[in-house]
Amino acid sequence: MKKIYKTFTVIITAVAMSVGIVNSASAANAITNSNGKLYIGGSLGFNKLKPRVLTPGGRVTDDTSTGGKIYVGYDVGIKEFWNIEGFYADLGSAGIDTGTVQGDIDYQILGVNILYKKPFTNRFKGIAKLGYADVSNDANNNINYRQVENGDIFFGLGAEVPLNNHLNVRGEYEYFDKDIKMLSLGLNYHF
Repeated sequence: MKKIYKTFTVIITAVAMSVGIVNSASAANAITNSNGKLYIGGSLGFNKLKPRVLTPGGRVTDDTSTGGKIYVGYDVGIKEFWNIEGFYADLGSAGIDTGTVQGDIDYQILGVNILYKKPFTNRFKGIAKLGYADVSNDANNNINYRQVENGDIFFGLGAEVPLNNHLNVRGEYEYFDKDIKMLSLGLNYHF
């Protein structure tokens, strides 16, 4: 639980720092639009989860799952392309068979990232993101597992299309680790 509070603190600090960056940048006339915009979003996706099985003869029986993500972001406003986001994702679970016990390992992620948006047309923006993700796992049925890494740098690529002045559709692929990948589609709302 301490790890979740620590990561949440990092996310809140990063969002607060982005507000400070916007205020500093406006003083230096580096912002091309007058105000940054707060936004929230959510997505559903398909996940590829492949934990390392430590038990001899053990194997992953189900390495795909569905899951979801919620996020809050801020358009920093520097050249209209840069954003900062904090998110929580529940990626579902991977099935494990140790030979004597069958069960699941669940994946949850808290993270923060910087997002760059590149407009290709008036209605289509490519996105690229780089950030830090803190992964938590839980197992059921007394599955013996060891989490090798709990936090790491991740990246993502995708596209965003506006539906109106406030609502956007976003599709993206995120690579958290060689055993954790997510392909998702969702909506975000800019206030």
